[in-house]
Amino acid sequence: MGSWFPMPTGSICWWTTKAVEKLDPMHQAQLLTYLRLARKEVGLLLNFWARPLKGGGIQRLVPTGQQP
Repeated sequence: MGSWFPMPTGSICWWTTKAVEKLDPMHQAQLLTYLRLARKEVGLLLNFWARPLKGGGIQRLVPTGQQP
């Protein structure tokens, strides 16, 4: 079971929170889609289920081939 809350922040970043046992490639694809549609440069994927959060609960994603 997971939850998500996409949050636009500032002018270049977008972050999404999850509460799942393990982040799947689907979660990364979802965030990359948000980034492309919103034309953001950086995204953070936060999984609050992971303990410690630093040990795999935070992923920084940057879409490749983004058009300006």
